[in-house]
Amino acid sequence: MSRKYFEEEVIQQTLDYNYAQHSDADKFNIAY
Repeated sequence: MSRKYFEEEVIQQTLDYNYAQHSDADKFNIAY
């Protein structure tokens, strides 16, 4: 269970990171 929780945390962090990158790209495109 501890391992499962850890894997879910890693997945969530990866999704958050990808979303942040995508948001920054959108802002750049709008500003550009």
